[in-house]
Amino acid sequence: MRRGLFPPANLKEDITEIRFKFGYPRAMNKILPDYITKQNWYHPFSTISFAAYDVAGEDVEEYVETGVTENRRVIQELLKSTIVVFIVDCSRFTTSNTGVQFEKMLDYDENGAVLLSALAAHKSQDYANKTKAKMKATAPVVYPVIVLSKFDQIQPEVLNKLGLPLTPPSADSTKERVNYGETLLKQFLPQMLALLKGNRLVNVNFDQTAYFFSWIQTEKVADMNVAGRPVVARDSQGDPIFSFDEYKAIIEYFRYLAEKAPDDVEEASAITLPENTSTSPG
Repeated sequence: MRRGLFPPANLKEDITEIRFKFGYPRAMNKILPDYITKQNWYHPFSTISFAAYDVAGEDVEEYVETGVTENRRVIQELLKSTIVVFIVDCSRFTTSNTGVQFEKMLDYDENGAVLLSALAAHKSQDYANKTKAKMKATAPVVYPVIVLSKFDQIQPEVLNKLGLPLTPPSADSTKERVNYGETLLKQFLPQMLALLKGNRLVNVNFDQTAYFFSWIQTEKVADMNVAGRPVVARDSQGDPIFSFDEYKAIIEYFRYLAEKAPDDVEEASAITLPENTSTSPG
């Protein structure tokens, strides 16, 4: 975004894994005396380790069914995660229930549901094994996040048909925001929504799904998209025009998750799934 360009489409094939961390000062850090905060045993930050993988949905399904796949190590890492982030391409939403776009949404929905089921089954079995071996273990919880990307590219007739306003509720209106997101998932990702609303799957608790609506404005000519590689639009100050409030809201939400998720780095990792394609999620 700082360069004003999106990465080229063929770059995706060269990146199989991306890792980074979010860190937040612990609330108690401000009230503890210096002689405690300076100790080696004290960790002043709550952190979340993120990993984004390029793995086909078919590989996940194969691993669930057989336990064997070419990307076994990566999928095992995914199944350890506490937080799962689905990135949904809203530009694919359509009022038609036929055609390529509709079929891609069906594929994404099915693969997403498979992954959620596998995630719960893995965590349930791991918890049972630790309990049986009398190891320290906490009841497993999964924190789902749905990011509805390219939200500005949803056709107004799609939202009108669903009885939704063109602008989603603000991050402060939690209940209205969840209702808005669930209405979209009920129409386009019903299998995933059914699992997420179950609250509990294979003895694993699912936290309330959080919804975020992101977009990045691109330069246009005569109200038409510029042919070729998209360029990020900028305001009069030269800053990129994007859904700043949504970005801020999701970062604040990760602060909440950093406090709630397990302290263990491996168990507190989050998986991010790419925007829906014929081979997603990954």
